Amino acid sequence: MGNFSFSSLGVLFLLLVLIPNACWCFKKPKDDTAERENRWLQTCEQLGQVLTTIALLIDGNLNWHGWSNRCWWLILASCFIFLYEWFWVRYFRSDRNLIDFYRPLVGVRVPGATFPILSFLCLALYGRALVLGFATFLLGVGHIGIHLSHEQELKTQLLNQVKD
Repeated sequence: MGNFSFSSLGVLFLLLVLIPNACWCFKKPKDDTAERENRWLQTCEQLGQVLTTIALLIDGNLNWHGWSNRCWWLILASCFIFLYEWFWVRYFRSDRNLIDFYRPLVGVRVPGATFPILSFLCLALYGRALVLGFATFLLGVGHIGIHLSHEQELKTQLLNQVKD
């Protein structure tokens, strides 16, 4: 992170992730029964959240600097963040059951965890932001790992219900 300055583009991407998450706090799945989460994955997720947030806010390399071939990474990051927003619209328009939260989107499992990670990784490549890339990797290991675990718990519960 060579350019310590405010990143308006980083703030925009951060808000696009945080606003739907804040709304989710009031509209959680009706049947949410997640068991305890893996402590190691939780630690990776929480450390990744803090570092990713800081990097998005203060890495000036993430700002727009005119067109170059690196802008393709920004376009790809924007596509992933669009898919993330689509995930949330689909969830909020559903019955808001756990199955709705973990339903794949365009063939991607746990889209609510996967798309922001992919978006931040592309943003890191766009800005050549090594710290953001590392922070996003940590966040992804924890966040995607936790959601894959929850998805597996849900599948197990659904199979047990079918057997009964």
